[in-house]
Amino acid sequence: MSLLEIVRIPVAPDSADALVAVILDAEHGYLAPPYCVRREVFQSADRDHVVAVILWASEDAHETAANSEVARTFFGLVTRNANGDPRIESLVSTPDPAR
Repeated sequence: MSLLEIVRIPVAPDSADALVAVILDAEHGYLAPPYCVRREVFQSADRDHVVAVILWASEDAHETAANSEVARTFFGLVTRNANGDPRIESLVSTPDPAR
């Protein structure tokens, strides 16, 4: 089973683009295969929230990635650009996607 995670991050409008870039750049680190299968990033219309939708290969893959050194670096960059604590809106197991 894959794991679908939806995270909502408050952000100052002038930092929204930087936060989106941090999340997109993580495809070469924290959000890289084989742990992360897919990620999408969205901004709210008023640019005060960024939402990341992340599909992990499995719960174990999520756990392994979350405990890595690149995760600590990633979370530090997110914290630096966020305007408050990220909130996990959803974390659910889902059937594996067709790859």
